[in-house]
Amino acid sequence: MKPAKNSRRLFLALTGGFGSGKSEALDCFKRLGAVVFNCDRIGKELTCGADRYIVKKIIKVTGCAALNKDGRLDRTKIAEVVFKDSNRRKKLEKLLHPLIMKELLRRAAGCGGDIVAAEVPLLFETHLESLFDASVAMRVAYRTAVKRLHCAGWSLNQIEKRVKSQMPLKMKCCKADFILDNNGSRRELFRQARMIHNACRAVLSYSN
Repeated sequence: MKPAKNSRRLFLALTGGFGSGKSEALDCFKRLGAVVFNCDRIGKELTCGADRYIVKKIIKVTGCAALNKDGRLDRTKIAEVVFKDSNRRKKLEKLLHPLIMKELLRRAAGCGGDIVAAEVPLLFETHLESLFDASVAMRVAYRTAVKRLHCAGWSLNQIEKRVKSQMPLKMKCCKADFILDNNGSRRELFRQARMIHNACRAVLSYSN
């Protein structure tokens, strides 16, 4: 973990595999006082309210199959298209990720708080780690993740397609500054998050 770029604020990226519990962990940091952002949510806002230029760009990648009956972008249909075709998925990521990160940085710059945490699922795949002061990777057993996703309504086929589209979890953990093990209870997850939060505060104190 390197010294914070901004001596008054530390920008933390939270990443992990599909079903690893990133949103749960982000909630832990929120409870600890951090300002939090979710890149998937920002992406949803951008695509749902996309201007015509962005819509045309997305349709060029996905085709009209990604539209609903009203002619609007349908995120479920977009996912069905791109997770069947890795080339289309990569083109869509190349189109959307810069827009999402631009909006994330804009919101982060205008928020208060000395610790800002953002859930960035494809942090290492898209080589965005340099934008953050530190990174946290979620670690969870594959069976545990599958069980949780099944309970949330995901099919095994959907799970496998998304897992295969991402960097192996072990590799993410090797690249991250911190690891959050999510194989236990929520209390244990919060305890680990608090340790990382305290470490971030210590770095800020040192920077000042």
